Amino acid sequence: MKYFICKLLGETNRTGNCLMAIPLEHSERIIPANRVQTAVYERENGKAYISIPALLQLKDQSIHHEIILKSNAVLLLPRIDVEQEIPEEEIQQLPKAIGEMFSYFRGLYFGLNMVLILEPEKLKGNFE
Repeated sequence: MKYFICKLLGETNRTGNCLMAIPLEHSERIIPANRVQTAVYERENGKAYISIPALLQLKDQSIHHEIILKSNAVLLLPRIDVEQEIPEEEIQQLPKAIGEMFSYFRGLYFGLNMVLILEPEKLKGNFE
């Protein structure tokens, strides 16, 4: 399956990058961000706007891209780095503690960096 890959945390000497993957099949389109939002969730014009940096309590909450999902939700993201194919059989289950805390991620993929796999339907469901 193809994913949009978004960098969440900057490089450190010990951990490299932490990335997030959003399935292309859930996405309608990407547009440059035109919304400033520090709250995790807001509703406007029948759409749900979810700020990923605010949700994950990132220090830098700058938003550069909006992904409009097929479910009429909009994910606000720091930036989209690449599109990448991730084989389903290489996605690992989240450790229990992380899965309980962040139920909107469905797994981990280890390539050059750790990639958290987002499940957009679960994310949107947490706010309705």
